[in-house]
Amino acid sequence: MKSIRSLIFADAVIKLVLGVLLIVFPNSVVTFLGLPPADPSFYPSVLGAVLFGIGIAFSLRGTVVLWFLVLVLVGISAFEALTQSRH
Repeated sequence: MKSIRSLIFADAVIKLVLGVLLIVFPNSVVTFLGLPPADPSFYPSVLGAVLFGIGIAFSLRGTVVLWFLVLVLVGISAFEALTQSRH
């Protein structure tokens, strides 16, 4: 049981660090990972926010927080889709 907690903690730390890096330096992290460049850096930043939130949820062990983040992400995605369709 202790090894599972250690694994979840390590996963949470990795998600938190990667999330912060994607929020602060989205284009640099995308380039470092060898991914195709994202012209607005909106999506890497959103991914960073989601990873950061999931890392917090894992560290708090709260499923309510995780589902709240899912709803926020769906709302942000819907807003982005609406603004892109109007242009």
